[in-house]
Amino acid sequence: MRRLSLFAIIFIVMAGLYWFLEGPKIKDADQGPNHLLSNFSPADVHRINITSSDSDPIVLQKTDGEWQVGTGQGASYAADSSAIQELIESLTELKTNSMVSRKPDRHALYEVSPETGLQVETLDHKQRTLAEVLIGKSGPNIFSTYVRAADKNEVYLVDGILQNKISKTLNEWRDKRIFALDPNLITTFTVSGDQSLVLNKTDGKWLIGPEAAPANTATVEQAVQTLATLNAVDFADGTLAEYGFDQPLRTITAVFNDGKQATLLLGKDANAFQQYAKRADTDTLYIIEKHVVSMLCPTRAELNSAESEEKAPSATSR
Repeated sequence: MRRLSLFAIIFIVMAGLYWFLEGPKIKDADQGPNHLLSNFSPADVHRINITSSDSDPIVLQKTDGEWQVGTGQGASYAADSSAIQELIESLTELKTNSMVSRKPDRHALYEVSPETGLQVETLDHKQRTLAEVLIGKSGPNIFSTYVRAADKNEVYLVDGILQNKISKTLNEWRDKRIFALDPNLITTFTVSGDQSLVLNKTDGKWLIGPEAAPANTATVEQAVQTLATLNAVDFADGTLAEYGFDQPLRTITAVFNDGKQATLLLGKDANAFQQYAKRADTDTLYIIEKHVVSMLCPTRAELNSAESEEKAPSATSR
């Protein structure tokens, strides 16, 4: 009886010791990894300042619900909201799982000092700072990055290639969408200038020119879809005449079922693989790929090519 009581006491003591040592770890595991920016609320972000010692500052500002990008001085432009959302999500996901140092004299080594790091400050609509972090160099592999909260000494190694999401030029932050249209509503598609083409949609069928010859559906739909979702690869600065828009090389126009139009003007070649372009209703100068121009402007031979037809299965192929 005494032996059983002794075993019971030993068991209770060992169980208590195990809970004392392991209980906090279990509790922490249940709570999940800690966040570097514990009180950071993405919905409150209305401005993001990105600065570094070797590049121009970038200011991302939400105005009337739309993101704009600039340098804090001069003009601002429509910004790529998806890239900004990706940046904000990256800040939200920063974890403190792997601390590598808490010594200030090692900040420069990990490139998280103000002189060496990429500083990201987020502010609310009243211009109050919500969070400020320093993004450092890549970790032991390219898929990790050193980071530090600006008001803390601890340096952490986190997952992700953060430099790619944050270290961008002004033009890289700009919205590169030229058109965002519904291709299903386009009823007429024309090309004029150094190439001539007229396509009309009648009873759901695309027809070529006044002779109303049937057009290859896939070829036309590719051209229409390309215009409706057209994106630039970069921007240009200068006068319209400098890039050939005083006398555009080619004009591409889509007419919608309500009579509205969207027109793209093509200018000079930017290089062997790219060409200058602009919308007729704005002065923003874009650079687009020439292979995209080929998709926008199919040849008559491509439009006349026969539709592919599925062969009916033969009686012996059962």
